[in-house]
Amino acid sequence: MILGKIFELTEHVKEETEKAVKKLGKNAFHADMRIELFEGKGASALNGTPKSAEEDTSATLGARVYSVSGKLVASGFSGTVLGLKELQKPSKTFSEHLALALRLSRHNLQNKKKFVKKHSALAQGVEKIVFEKTKPIQETYRAPCEKNHEDISLEELARRTEKNSQNLASKKGIASNQLAMIAGEKRKIFADLGGSMIEQDFALTEGFVYVAAKGKAMETYYDTLGNYRGLEVFEGKNEFEKTFEDFVE
Repeated sequence: MILGKIFELTEHVKEETEKAVKKLGKNAFHADMRIELFEGKGASALNGTPKSAEEDTSATLGARVYSVSGKLVASGFSGTVLGLKELQKPSKTFSEHLALALRLSRHNLQNKKKFVKKHSALAQGVEKIVFEKTKPIQETYRAPCEKNHEDISLEELARRTEKNSQNLASKKGIASNQLAMIAGEKRKIFADLGGSMIEQDFALTEGFVYVAAKGKAMETYYDTLGNYRGLEVFEGKNEFEKTFEDFVE
């Protein structure tokens, strides 16, 4: 997957998701599909030495279909990891996974029918599945984010983790330490047969600190700093009201 490209396809993916679910139409009692897109970067350091630095991006699909016969309801699920080419031309992939989920739901429905026929005393427990009638939801949610992961380079993340780890390593009594910083963005797209289309977008910024101190005995401590916000988390907008450097201290 190409960094920086995945979120450019959001509107295209939304349209194709909605189209694929609607195409399933009357073949299913209920159907929905979820697409999750992620892009981020992170770095870690061990005892003042850089340990890792990476950038990553991913996309996943989840399809769910329900079939009904009388009082019986059965579900089918299918999912996969998506590549950039599949996101650019997703129609075939989306339809295939909805069709697979439909076949699985029908197969499960047949199994339920056989079960109820064989174990009539337990039928009530199998049949008690009720779908709440809801109105279609068309909504886009953007979590607060002042600076996203694109506003910091991988080199800067690596430099900050290394420097903070070196500062910890120089302190008296510190036997070992490991630090990590990650920053990314996640986008979720949901469409269902009832006409709902929901998009959620939120950043995820986290810092991790592990310390082993040696005095009369060895003591270890681990803590995290993080929130569903942007890089402002590292600058003090977090539950501790501390910058990442102050948090490490």
